[in-house]
Amino acid sequence: MTSKYKYYIIYKTTNLINNKIYIGQHRTNNIDDSYLGSGSILKDAISKYGREKFKREILKHCSSEEELHTEELKFIALFESNNKEIGYNIIITNNHKYVSHPGRVVSEETKKRISDSLKGHVVSPSTRKKIGKANTGNVASIETRKKLSNSHRGLIATKETRKKMSESLSGHIVSEEARKKISEKNKISHKGKILSKETREKISKIHKGRIVSAETKEKISKNRTGKKLSDEHKQNIGKASKGRFVSEATRKKISDSLKAKSAI
Repeated sequence: MTSKYKYYIIYKTTNLINNKIYIGQHRTNNIDDSYLGSGSILKDAISKYGREKFKREILKHCSSEEELHTEELKFIALFESNNKEIGYNIIITNNHKYVSHPGRVVSEETKKRISDSLKGHVVSPSTRKKIGKANTGNVASIETRKKLSNSHRGLIATKETRKKMSESLSGHIVSEEARKKISEKNKISHKGKILSKETREKISKIHKGRIVSAETKEKISKNRTGKKLSDEHKQNIGKASKGRFVSEATRKKISDSLKAKSAI
């Protein structure tokens, strides 16, 4: 059966004012038509901001109806455009059957379909950049952050994953402003927080056998030079060290370190 349409595309429509996005599928004989999407929330946004404040870009050309449906599902999941803080999609579709409405629990079968459709999918640097731009300025609510935190609990990164993370951060320089923000955020989030025995053991296992390079040691030393500990900080260190057994080898290292410092 010959198709009456020349093009089958997956597209992304972006609001140039707030960077919110909409993922959709489209069949057309004119690739340059002005179609932006049919979602009800998207239409409301177009009425509010005006068509000129939206742009459409093609994410993928498909060759069949089946591929069109599958790829739409992939890209909605990839861009999370059904998250109201990110996009205008209100459902995830699969062959035009509604499988996920806001507030409805997604079945395990549907989750598996999404997972299987994304397996082996490599996101190009340009797409990653687009995702980053789409999320710029978006502030996740406390509820969303909690959901993300809960979804990552118990997940253990493989050696391969840790290596990839390390390589991606290699050469990445954190600005003083960013460091200050991280420090302030940690002060607030960790204030009065007591780590469980299980968490302390996990941290201990992660650091066991870890070799710190001479360069890193020097950076840590320079960072601490001239810094004075507050009375509160000293008290916290004292409380944390109370009852802690220090081996002879560790005492010797501390002693040698202090001797070396006093000799400078």
